[in-house]
Amino acid sequence: MIYDDRDRVRVRNAVLAVTTLAWVLVWTRSMRIPGLSDPHAHHHAISRGAVSASAAVDWMLMLAAMMAPVLIQPIRFVRGSSLALHRTRSTLLFVAGYTAVWMFAGALMLLLAAALGSSGFSLYVRVGAFFLIALTWQCSPAKQACLNRCHVLWALAAFGRAADTDALVFGATQGVWCAGSCWAWMLLLLLLSSGHIVAMAATTVLIFSERLDDPAPVSWRWRGLGRARRIVAGRVMVRKRARAA
Repeated sequence: MIYDDRDRVRVRNAVLAVTTLAWVLVWTRSMRIPGLSDPHAHHHAISRGAVSASAAVDWMLMLAAMMAPVLIQPIRFVRGSSLALHRTRSTLLFVAGYTAVWMFAGALMLLLAAALGSSGFSLYVRVGAFFLIALTWQCSPAKQACLNRCHVLWALAAFGRAADTDALVFGATQGVWCAGSCWAWMLLLLLLSSGHIVAMAATTVLIFSERLDDPAPVSWRWRGLGRARRIVAGRVMVRKRARAA
């Protein structure tokens, strides 16, 4: 079960490759066919009471583009807790559990976005109101509680069916708390009629940055770039000093 740095690098590179490919596909689909950024997309997202296949594909690509980077550390944990021969299977089960939760959450969000689109309120009212809701959630104690739970790791079985079950359940649990943390911003993205790619990029930076912070007391406060801002500022300072020397 020895877990070396080479596998850590492979995990990082694989996740970043998936993220890059997902962003390319999101961009391509947004150029070729109506996607989640189309102002009428959510009216077509419901087919006989269910989310359409096209909307589901768009959501999965959006999920891969935005959420894959935050899975680097959990995937490393799963692989480090697994036998070498079972690491690929454990990784796939973890990702399957995580994705299943987010796909279910995405179906609910698409249905809600479609309902809001048919509410009779103007686009600006809908987006403005939900932007305030997202900001409130960003500062809320409940948001911090979800973020804290995203950092929780527990012992995973290494053998037999228990190892598969633990990897799947751990992925689903991570998905639940991740969805609980990010739902407001993700739903806001679905309400936008333009600038979807830019908004996705900004939200991705926010989600990744807040995950770099350590668990914190549950309270009202702004949660944003935090440690990410300090890391970037530190590197800029080091480069300036190196150039000055």
